[in-house]
Amino acid sequence: MALLMLVYETPGPHTVRGLAAQLSVSKPVVTRALNTLAALGYLRRERDEADGRNIFVVRTEMGADFLEGFGSFVTQHGIVSDDAAREAGRVFEPLRN
Repeated sequence: MALLMLVYETPGPHTVRGLAAQLSVSKPVVTRALNTLAALGYLRRERDEADGRNIFVVRTEMGADFLEGFGSFVTQHGIVSDDAAREAGRVFEPLRN
């Protein structure tokens, strides 16, 4: 979940190396999590057109839908306040692209 949130909440481009550094974990940890999240359709890998050696981790529509649904679940079950939920909605809406 930390990886998913990091990709959706911070501006990219995101690389496995950069995400590992931000999360203070090894690259294999990020790779395993990314494999799972990509299989679910929540994130995907995209080759850098300018430098084909680089692979970026990018958002997907399905991932944005999942986070939106997760936010609704958290709100409906009183896990966060309505103000926090509204703020999260403002944060995630522009990130759907």
